Amino acid sequence: MRTAARPWQRRRGTGAPPGRVWSENSIRLLISVTEKTYRTRTGKTLTDADIEAMADDAERGYDPEVLKTRKRGRPMLGSRPSEVVPVRLDPDLRQAVEERAESEHTTTSEIIRQALRRFLDVT
Repeated sequence: MRTAARPWQRRRGTGAPPGRVWSENSIRLLISVTEKTYRTRTGKTLTDADIEAMADDAERGYDPEVLKTRKRGRPMLGSRPSEVVPVRLDPDLRQAVEERAESEHTTTSEIIRQALRRFLDVT
């Protein structure tokens, strides 16, 4: 059964009565309970400690050469950036492409690219 909050618990903050002295274990517990977590776009969970470590790394500085070598976006498939070409497939053909992709552990796009290269004799 839940009881009514005591006056010091209604205030924002730790919920401790005024003048309470915290033990070291109580402080550790409070920190571990109140530590906030964040999620990146990729779904990785970051804690305040992780963010603090990243901030420390940034304050120490980065090697500009390492940052320059980083490439963004999808890798090129050929000599130039690729284009998206929408294609309509009948249900039987689509199912065949999906089954082939699954059996070869690849994507349907890669199966279609391979088929077009063979058909057009392009490497």
